[in-house]
Amino acid sequence: MLLRFTTNDLSHTTLRGEDGADIYTIQTPFTHLFRPNPTILSRVGPSREPPLEAIATLKWCSISPDMLVRPNYSDIPVDQYVPKKGWPSTSRIFRTSQGNWKWSTNSGNIELYDSSSPRRLLASLSREGQYFFLNIEDSALKHLEDIIIGFIISQRDLMLRRQRNNTRGSITFISTLDNTIHHQMINTTM
Repeated sequence: MLLRFTTNDLSHTTLRGEDGADIYTIQTPFTHLFRPNPTILSRVGPSREPPLEAIATLKWCSISPDMLVRPNYSDIPVDQYVPKKGWPSTSRIFRTSQGNWKWSTNSGNIELYDSSSPRRLLASLSREGQYFFLNIEDSALKHLEDIIIGFIISQRDLMLRRQRNNTRGSITFISTLDNTIHHQMINTTM
């Protein structure tokens, strides 16, 4: 199954099926610096009109654990739903009746593998032109909503890791620049 994202903002988009019908929406309202807003995954009704059926809410927290809230399920910390594999980790494990699956963001891509067969790709994010696609193997479709939830979590992990790396790079650049200026000032005063 090939799902197409309608926007480049993967946290605020609609997922369309191969027939062009809207299937899911992913909505993350504007996030404040110290108070991230939740991401809501909703199923689009057959008439394509509201009301949408919210199937999962991911409550992102700055201090306490991120939480997954689903109707008819107990609230669960994200790290229990898809635990990270080791530290520092670029992957998460998703347990299914078919075995463990592994979300990986190691190469900067988002991919879902069958852990028992590491090269068996079950889902992956790709880009063609201006559109992103989530390609899901037919054998994994019975876990479609769990796959989309796992994708949202993995996409956020990747985004946060990139932000940390950019911040570190900026701090290193500024620190290096400050040291250079400081050394130049010392050399000119001597």
